[in-house]
Amino acid sequence: MCTEDYQCEVSHYCWYASKEDRESETKKCMELYSKPAGTKFGWHQESQSGVKATLAEYTQNGKYCVQGLAFPLSETEAQCTKTDEIHFDNVVTNAPYNCTATDPNKKCQIWYELGTPQEEHVEVFCRCSMSD
Repeated sequence: MCTEDYQCEVSHYCWYASKEDRESETKKCMELYSKPAGTKFGWHQESQSGVKATLAEYTQNGKYCVQGLAFPLSETEAQCTKTDEIHFDNVVTNAPYNCTATDPNKKCQIWYELGTPQEEHVEVFCRCSMSD
């Protein structure tokens, strides 16, 4: 058991291994970026219940996942996912994620789990490629 990341090996972080661990507030050292899409574990969200999670919450919970992204199945359970598409200006964009830096307030949408009941996206400020 642990309470902070520094108590774990450098390749691990301190988090909830299951929804039961989350419900009992029991954290364990878990290997960073090691589990595939579909893996379930504990979810924790700082923002209010019923409010959409922030990118920071998706990525903090997602540190257990190979793709670095997880979404909530419930208030206490998460599932690893992968990015299916990234949209900019309502258009699907491909790597290196070309967009325009002329309007820094336009956001990109990271879509995950397309075609499932958990199909969802998170909006983020775009990080545009500097290539053509």
